[in-house]
Amino acid sequence: MRILDVDDNELQFQNIDLEKGRLEKQTICIASYENTDNELYYWPKTYYFRDGSEYMVTSLDDPHVQIVDKEKSIFKWNQLENEDKKEIQGIDLIDLHSNNLNQYENIFRYILN
Repeated sequence: MRILDVDDNELQFQNIDLEKGRLEKQTICIASYENTDNELYYWPKTYYFRDGSEYMVTSLDDPHVQIVDKEKSIFKWNQLENEDKKEIQGIDLIDLHSNNLNQYENIFRYILN
């Protein structure tokens, strides 16, 4: 499980002083998709690249997602100016009309005493 401080910075266990603070188990929302566009049925959840890396889309206003065809649910990766070019290998989609659109993760939160 990941360890985050109160500002959501990721920490390594060897850098934690349990005399100065404590670890609390928490569940956090890591992605929330609120569908206000009834014509949009699917949305990219994860882009997979040929170099083995991946990118998780965390909202419906993510600048990396470009809609090519709304009705056919065709999406394109929008490369931002300051990023290295990546070649898409695949995309996972989520159903925006399902009731379970939020994604959660269990973490330890490091809280100073």
